[in-house]
Amino acid sequence: MKLSSKYIYILLFALIIVACSRKANNDNLVINLNPSNAKPINLQEWCKSIELVQLETAPKSLIASCHKIIEHDGRYYLLDLDQRAVFVFNKLGQFVFSTKDLIGKGPSEYASLVDFNINMLNDEIEILDAPSRKIKVYNLDGSFNRAIQLAPE
Repeated sequence: MKLSSKYIYILLFALIIVACSRKANNDNLVINLNPSNAKPINLQEWCKSIELVQLETAPKSLIASCHKIIEHDGRYYLLDLDQRAVFVFNKLGQFVFSTKDLIGKGPSEYASLVDFNINMLNDEIEILDAPSRKIKVYNLDGSFNRAIQLAPE
């Protein structure tokens, strides 16, 4: 028995509608703020809970500015572009290490830090070193793993 093309199109359309109607589960929330259009917000509408963690203040752990924070596996990773480093603290706010000692021109060092990410699949810190057109990859303890060459312009 042959199905007419009309029924095939209806079936395909129904499958597409069902497939597109599923909502992705994304626990991460990104809020882009525009200071010129600032309005008060009620944090209880956005957050289940708010935790204040006091960070250790030792000479090696002083942060000049914080541009990004990533929480992963019981640690906070903070990007300080002014110092070109990632600072790592545990859940209690105790300083673990920073990548300041990795700044340099050697094969396991980075010259510049434009951005970073935590690869949660591999448990690695990925640092974008723009002048060398590489992503420098480190283990979560700060030891060098490898460099990924980016495509030329």
